[in-house]
Amino acid sequence: MKKLARFMEFHSQARYPEEQKKFYQKCTEEFTDEKLKAVKEVYSWLKEKLQITSIFTIL
Repeated sequence: MKKLARFMEFHSQARYPEEQKKFYQKCTEEFTDEKLKAVKEVYSWLKEKLQITSIFTIL
């Protein structure tokens, strides 16, 4: 859940244009690679949890 909370940074930066410049300066290739990796990990975790939940729902 902590990882999900960190993704909110992207949302708030998009909502508040005055913060965009600071955010864009942070978005180096390394920063982007790290964040993308974290997003993929959370996606895989959620996908796995949803599949497990579906199995129990069927039973």
